Amino acid sequence: MNSENLIKLESMGKTLFKESLKNQNQKCPLCGNDTFQFISENRIKCVVCSNSGKIVIENGKPVFSIEKDKHGIFLSPNDAKDHLKWLQSMKQQYLEKRKELKEVKYSFSGDWNWIKPKK
Repeated sequence: MNSENLIKLESMGKTLFKESLKNQNQKCPLCGNDTFQFISENRIKCVVCSNSGKIVIENGKPVFSIEKDKHGIFLSPNDAKDHLKWLQSMKQQYLEKRKELKEVKYSFSGDWNWIKPKK
């Protein structure tokens, strides 16, 4: 490994193992993430833990009010287990409907005049 990669690797390791940041209003109060999907005017969803809530501006700064919902994941070992169960149920639903899905998929094959965006 060259020295440039070693420097990057060392930086990544320090980031992973340093003391976690204290929660701030500009972060998800559940997982500490600072990246969100804006769903509507004041509704947001954390892209890491998948929980949703509201954003308001207080004293010129965004404040996130996010509550744990049933699809939020990985905040605890039980959350991860629940997510696994959900994934397994989705797999089962897929297996039950795969013939239907295959028909839909094949209905889109063939010589179509697809509209492509201009570059």
